[in-house]
Amino acid sequence: MKKLLLMLLIIGFALSSISGAGSAETSSVGEKKVVRMWTFLNPEGAESGRNLALKKIIEQFEAENPNIDVVVEPQQWDVMTNKFFAAHQAGNAPDIMWVISYDLGTAIEQGMLADLESLFLDDWTEEEVSDINDSFFRWGETDGKHYQITFSRNYFSLIYREDLIKKYNIDFPFKTWDEMIQAAVKMTGVDEETGIMRYGLGQSFGLGKVDPPIFTYDALTHQPDIFNPDGTADWTTKEMENAVARMSDMVKKYKITPESAVNFDIEDVYQDFMAGKYAMMTGASVRIPALRAGANFDPESIELIHYPGDGTADFGQGLFSGWAVSVWSKSKVIDEAGKFLEYMMSPEADKLWVLDGGQVPIRKSTIPALGDFFDKPENEYLKITAEGFTNYCYATPTAFPIPGWREDLNAVAQDVIYNNTPPLEALKKVEKEFNTRVGK
Repeated sequence: MKKLLLMLLIIGFALSSISGAGSAETSSVGEKKVVRMWTFLNPEGAESGRNLALKKIIEQFEAENPNIDVVVEPQQWDVMTNKFFAAHQAGNAPDIMWVISYDLGTAIEQGMLADLESLFLDDWTEEEVSDINDSFFRWGETDGKHYQITFSRNYFSLIYREDLIKKYNIDFPFKTWDEMIQAAVKMTGVDEETGIMRYGLGQSFGLGKVDPPIFTYDALTHQPDIFNPDGTADWTTKEMENAVARMSDMVKKYKITPESAVNFDIEDVYQDFMAGKYAMMTGASVRIPALRAGANFDPESIELIHYPGDGTADFGQGLFSGWAVSVWSKSKVIDEAGKFLEYMMSPEADKLWVLDGGQVPIRKSTIPALGDFFDKPENEYLKITAEGFTNYCYATPTAFPIPGWREDLNAVAQDVIYNNTPPLEALKKVEKEFNTRVGK
């Protein structure tokens, strides 16, 4: 039944790509070349930071390249990559694609992405390459070739309200997970000013719009990886079992997270955090500007910190993530698409991503160039994010496909919380399902 549903889903994606393509089969209009791009951003939509940055970058690029039109076709972020996979099979994919980090390995393995050396990197100087050569640039490198530039560089860690940390005289930052739990207990209760029931820690365990559950990071504090070298899941460890049990206690014993979190997706938690329903939440660094813009409390109190450590290390591991922006290998305007991708990370564009989009820069040279900006207190979260990338970050592997792993681990949380299934039993079940799915 699951295989049938998956096949129907892929067919549906393919048909929607074909039927909704519009001018997709036309790569030029008159003398102009049209470059189609799929992304979750919408330069013509709501005036959020990243939308505004992309809008300016497109306008500047088109002014400098009047023979090229860049057409953005906004997509829903959580299904966009699967839709691209189906469109690739149908021969109707966009020229530039934002691939979700967890599926980059599959996209490279299946030959969906053009190598950037052939598009523009072979023409760069050593100094230019050095300016972007970091772990993000090397992410997904295969046989010496690079297939993506990582935008919306993301760090999953702990988002918190500094005003509540101070109000409750909480020792901060947390050295252990137990310290974090006790702090969340103090901040759980009815808000005196608004009458809103506020929980200490926002989490989501739903299977739509999925981020990894918090026990993933807890486990990575105590074990180096959650996958084996052969691509199988390494989820039935004592460390993972303990982390799941601690997550369950957060909900059932300490009640710092509502049991209804089994039905929440991550977007629900972001909305509720802005409404004052959580003192802290597990979330993404790239969301800080939007959270501040929508908060019904002091927006300057929203900050970011690394996950707790195990008492011996300063901090534990967060998750390295981002969107791998790539050129479709079968694009009819592949040179023009490569030219725009190159422009999207130019020194001028990189500054726009930082100043308007609130993003961590791609180029090393951008940080000293914008020194005054990074020194402002409200941009401290960008420094924390950069520190996390360097010292406290786990990157999912790209050497083998790992489809559905986030949903699997959220299913563990649901099973343990809703069905009272013992953590190890729930982990064994999903580990077997994952390994079967990837053919191991």
